[in-house]
Amino acid sequence: MITAKDFGWVIMLARQPAMLWLGCGNIEGSTTEWTIFLVAEKTLLQRFQQLFKKQSTTLNSQQVWQQVQEIVETIPAVQHIEWIK
Repeated sequence: MITAKDFGWVIMLARQPAMLWLGCGNIEGSTTEWTIFLVAEKTLLQRFQQLFKKQSTTLNSQQVWQQVQEIVETIPAVQHIEWIK
């Protein structure tokens, strides 16, 4: 699912075991520079459950980020990519 936000776009990747999404928006004041960021956030229920027991919500965000980089680097018009970790 892709949703418009005030900063750009959100691409929902997964809802379980936590919400995993990509955000994409232009850098303020630029129409040619963009930022992409990966967010993994626990649901309210998962945060509540974590108070009482250890619950694993680990996601392989490194694998997702690698796939994003591979896709972005194949886009012909994209230049001067600066990957920040």
